[in-house]
Amino acid sequence: MLAAAAALSPTKKPVDPPFSPIPDDPDLTQSEGEGGEGSDKKKKKKKKKKKPAFKPTRIPVAGTIAKYRLTSIIRPEGHFVGGVTAFDAVDTGLENDTTFSDFMSSNKTNQTVCYCFDVSARVLVFLSCPSREALWREPFLDRGIRKLASEDVFICSFETAHAYVRENPKPRPDATLQWIWNTGRCGSTLMSRVMVASGSAVSLSEPWWFDELCFAIDDGALPEAEFDELVKTLHVVDFKLASDMWPEATVFSMNPKGKGHPVRPSILRAFPDGKHMFMYRDTRKVVESFGSIFSNNMPWYIKFAMNLGLGGPPPINKKAFSDPRLSEMFESGDLRLPKRLNPIAQRITAMWVDGVSSWIRLRESEPLLGDSVTIRMDEFVTKDLDKRRENVRAVLKSVGIEGKESIELGMTAFNKHSQAGTRMATSSASAGTKKFLTAEDADSIAEFVASIPGMKADMVIPGSLAA
Repeated sequence: MLAAAAALSPTKKPVDPPFSPIPDDPDLTQSEGEGGEGSDKKKKKKKKKKKPAFKPTRIPVAGTIAKYRLTSIIRPEGHFVGGVTAFDAVDTGLENDTTFSDFMSSNKTNQTVCYCFDVSARVLVFLSCPSREALWREPFLDRGIRKLASEDVFICSFETAHAYVRENPKPRPDATLQWIWNTGRCGSTLMSRVMVASGSAVSLSEPWWFDELCFAIDDGALPEAEFDELVKTLHVVDFKLASDMWPEATVFSMNPKGKGHPVRPSILRAFPDGKHMFMYRDTRKVVESFGSIFSNNMPWYIKFAMNLGLGGPPPINKKAFSDPRLSEMFESGDLRLPKRLNPIAQRITAMWVDGVSSWIRLRESEPLLGDSVTIRMDEFVTKDLDKRRENVRAVLKSVGIEGKESIELGMTAFNKHSQAGTRMATSSASAGTKKFLTAEDADSIAEFVASIPGMKADMVIPGSLAA
């Protein structure tokens, strides 16, 4: 197991990506001609660089997967970038197609992950990288694979992947599947690192396809039965692709973003024997952390416009709440976010209350979740190492990982900032920058949360570990 955990330890510098980054600035232009003062030549108009947008020109027949070649990709980690609008690729030809089962069994060669799906084309898209070990050192798979992607892109039809999963319903026969639900900014990335460091778990941290599942719910893109099958297929296929990196692993853990909980009912239907965990933190700290990161990386003119009430996230509506109780309260007028908060703060606050409330309701209604773990960030990152070790022991035991060696390996994940080197490590607390929330903003958030029966901004959810 020590060797398995070592896969995440930095060794040599990762291979440099073979493509130049596409700039963040969507208005970047390039000149198509010369000219200048005194020139008789007609000046040609500047032409915007074409943004990537992948559309498969050929979908392989059932049971096979096609190989495309990457031609462009947006590498910078910018928020809300991903899917088929983040890259483009061209077909390499029928002669490079292979069976899907051969593809799934040869990932040591291909070095791929499932990146995204396209409902309109009904395809799954897989991106490759020079080194999956380097990719797993990245905190987030959605941004990490764009940063490191190499030229091989693979696509297959939904039906091809579904057929594979019908024959292989788990990444391995004795697999235990786990989900780390969370409010965001509460230690879930670190928890994902703990699971992998134990040497007995594979963990996927924020793959882009999970975000797309959330989008598909909002859009009503698929009937429930089709959506459930897609949920199962994506999990099993991506877990299976990663499994050869940790051949001894029996636990397969998913760490979605804080907005991921609307997918949970489908996951409960697709994987009724799965294990679940919930991580959380004081509402005000979550809003401050997220808000300061977004604000610190936002152009001044956008912040200025938002302060005037122009632009920003769309207004909150009942769709912002997956918990039926909150949705009904919002529709009846009993749930109104503080007007003094800017749209970003409102959106994060709504996400927090929905995540916490839906988890509490779920535990009350689902007897199968009786063995689930709920842990607050305060206890998870306590400076009391004995208590921290006990929490790691309890978390690992909840998914069947036991033994002193696994616990000590898991403890090594605390030695490094789990999000180091990314924008998500630039909160006001980490970077010492200006606070996102004023004292009055924080008070208004606390008052709002307290207006919801049974909730408080600094609440301890009943049954929380070590609280």
